[in-house]
Amino acid sequence: MTDDLARELIAELRALRLALEIRRTAPDAATVEFLAAVHAATGGAEFTSGDLAALALHAAPLAAAIRGVARSTSARTIGRALHRLDGREIGGYCIERLRVERDGAIWRVCGDCGFVTALAVAADASRRG
Repeated sequence: MTDDLARELIAELRALRLALEIRRTAPDAATVEFLAAVHAATGGAEFTSGDLAALALHAAPLAAAIRGVARSTSARTIGRALHRLDGREIGGYCIERLRVERDGAIWRVCGDCGFVTALAVAADASRRG
């Protein structure tokens, strides 16, 4: 294999990896709205699903966003929705389960993750290539 062919193959693999990364995180509008509402309500701080359920009682936009991804605004239902999204970057938001305590899982939604992920993918590709 020539060096030029190897470079072309590496470039093609990088492009495919980036395309897969973008496709894997292609968000639906309800999920992005949910994560945006959670981030706005918590300010990026740690929370439990019970915390969100309590906040939703007094914040109609948050309650509506929760109902967009879950059947109700109960803590258990919110927890299930968060669990499905755990560890993913969706629409520029990252959701992560930080730990589990007596009262349940502790979560955090961070904003502006899209740029960080793009940098990480590019750095990983340059290290490998």
